[in-house]
Amino acid sequence: MEQKFVVLNFSVIAVVQVIVAILMLNEMLRRRHSVIWIISCYMLKVLIMDVFFNILLSQYMEHHILIYAIYIVMKIMTAILNLVVIWFVYDADLVKCALCGMLTELFTLFAGGISLAIAGMTDSSYLSAATWRIILFVFSCLLIFFMARCSIHRFWKGEFPILDKYRIKHPKFWGAIFLLYVGIGFAQLMVEDQTRLASTYQYGIIAAVILIFGFIGLSIWIYRKYQDQIRQEHEFLNIKQNLMVLHMKAVRQQILDMENEQRIIDQQMENIQKIGSFEGTVQI
Repeated sequence: MEQKFVVLNFSVIAVVQVIVAILMLNEMLRRRHSVIWIISCYMLKVLIMDVFFNILLSQYMEHHILIYAIYIVMKIMTAILNLVVIWFVYDADLVKCALCGMLTELFTLFAGGISLAIAGMTDSSYLSAATWRIILFVFSCLLIFFMARCSIHRFWKGEFPILDKYRIKHPKFWGAIFLLYVGIGFAQLMVEDQTRLASTYQYGIIAAVILIFGFIGLSIWIYRKYQDQIRQEHEFLNIKQNLMVLHMKAVRQQILDMENEQRIIDQQMENIQKIGSFEGTVQI
């Protein structure tokens, strides 16, 4: 009976997190297919990975390496399927969907962690009975999402879909960041439970160092691209200036030629007038 309550309460928590994730994805990306696909993917992930393996088979996984290996394979397949489904449901490229999925997961974990702390559900024993803490958790998650949504709508004047028409620059760099994020998540499955927390901090430090060096490298690359662009613009302006100088010289030469021609015509007209005055129209 206690395990049934654990499954029930965990399912409620998972459903709320799925709702928050889909709401956030709908705010960031333009949808082209029904969200039934992504709901089905998330629900299968919760039932197979979380409920079946982490709750029902958690004790067996500690002593049977084959079940643990199957769990890791299923985890990899679920991650790939999740990315493909997000790519199918929303109108964006693969890197953009990957980044939005990562941001969605981080925001959902952030909202869920705060809600768990507010509800006092820091200990898993609270999942063994249906209590008012589950209702408080659900309310807190939705409240955090809508508060964030209203705040962004307020400060961005209703233009929340920042990533809707934005095209991701440097897709290789952000793709590497996403693969690093996924790799850290899978690396935590390979360590023992008692060292998982320590390894998380270690991987976090490594990830932070890689991000810092990546940011420095990207900044240097952007600065060099900016310098090359400035140099090309400077060369283009010099060429344009030289062409304008040549054009002005040609215009001035044309003006001088026209003035000379005008003087010749004036001189000829004076001669014509003199001839007409003294010798008649025949000579003219």
